Formats: sequence, structure tokens, C-alpha cells
Amino acid sequence: MKKEKKTRRLSIIVPERMYRQLTILAQKEGSSISSLVRKAIQQEIDWLVKEELERSADELAPLYTPDPELTILTVLDGVDPIEDLHGFLSGEPSLTEDLLVERARDQEKEEARVNNGVSND
Repeated sequence: MKKEKKTRRLSIIVPERMYRQLTILAQKEGSSISSLVRKAIQQEIDWLVKEELERSADELAPLYTPDPELTILTVLDGVDPIEDLHGFLSGEPSLTEDLLVERARDQEKEEARVNNGVSND
């Protein structure tokens, strides 16, 4: 028995010129306007997800880079994945800014403890 895919109807309003372009493209592709629009929407969603993943990797890089326990296995690959993704979306709002600030605060506290001769043991 074939599993049915759930779908939802979506109504959109487009300018006449865009509608004509879609009609021509659909005829050339041998498909429907709906199919073209679904493909375009999926491409946009895929792009947005990719951008979000790149932004997250860029934001989390400072948490992993200084910690050799978290990056030790990357040596086996011969590639530094953090460095490859670093800087992709600089200037964008940070999703993990609070986490980065907390990490910096913890590092400062640890350095102060070491400098004052206080042990964690």
C-alpha cells in the first residue's frame, strides 16, 4: 500500500508578468506552474537552512577552537572544519552570543584563579 503524502493548499498572488514567465517556463519544462513554485520554495528553504547552519558553525567556532579535546579528531581528517566555516556570515545577529559571553567570563575566572594560585581540586 502506497503511503499518502500530506499536502496543504497555498494561494499566492503574483504580478501578471511573473505569471506569464511561470507559464512559459512550465511549458518549456513540461511541468506545471505549481511544480515550478514548489521547486523554487524548496530551493529557498534549503538555502536558508544552509545559511543558518553556516551562521551557527561560525558562532560556535570560538567555543571549539581553543579546546583540544573537542578538536583532536579533526587532525585525522587533515582539514579544519571550523576554519573552513569561520567568517561565512560575519555581521549577522548572533544566535549564541550569550553562550560566547559566558564562555569568555568563565575563562577569565579560571585565569584569575590560576594567577591567584587557587586550585580547583
